Amino acid sequence: MASELDRKASTVAGGMSLRVEKAGATPDEASGARMQFSYEVRAGDRVYRGADLYAGGMDVPASRMVGVLAGFLSDAGERYRSGMCPPDDAYPEWVYEQAYLNEDELAMASFELEEPEVFTGRSGEEEGPWASVVFLQGEDADAALSILEERGPEAAIAHLAQWDFGDETEQAAAANGHVYATPPAGTWDREFRSGPYHLAWNHSLGHVGLTRSIAHAAEAAAPSERVRQLGPASPTVATEVTGRNIAARAEPLSR
Repeated sequence: MASELDRKASTVAGGMSLRVEKAGATPDEASGARMQFSYEVRAGDRVYRGADLYAGGMDVPASRMVGVLAGFLSDAGERYRSGMCPPDDAYPEWVYEQAYLNEDELAMASFELEEPEVFTGRSGEEEGPWASVVFLQGEDADAALSILEERGPEAAIAHLAQWDFGDETEQAAAANGHVYATPPAGTWDREFRSGPYHLAWNHSLGHVGLTRSIAHAAEAAAPSERVRQLGPASPTVATEVTGRNIAARAEPLSR
């Protein structure tokens, strides 16, 4: 029987209170069905209610979706701060303003309430060094973050691994200073390891990065296999400076 936290949950983030409740399954063309959640955002005597919150799986608890909602609101606060908040956007203007005023608390709630991913794979110093495969942020990261949310970290790694070209990737990482003793990750990033790959991401800040162990490069799928599985990719690599590290950023060329 589902627990109360599985069905509905709430939290307080600064001057905002958030409440989420399962509304039921809804059709999804990609996976057959997904879970829909209703939610409520309060700040003082103002209340906003919505029902456009979805989880890719049917067994995602409401307690986790409160963290997801907090992450979305943290993003809304960032948009308000940068002046990218049209009046007919996803939330009323007062929600954007309150999200801006409580942005740090929302980001913390997102970090604490979203279920941490389980680290799998090897452990130990022999795994390094680590070469950056790709780092994406903003709109460039949307597709990978959507895959991660809907299908999980293994699928996101498979998607991002299309930019791993073996020795060529390692040489480019070394030339640009993107080889690390340990996989780079920000303070609020979530992490997942599978085989030779390490995935780090942050939904609130809108970035995702993939690194690969140079010591275990042989365990990565051959580049030709990935191209057959995921389609051709012809990335250009540029240097992107972020708050946590300097990483390789790949942008697929138009085909």
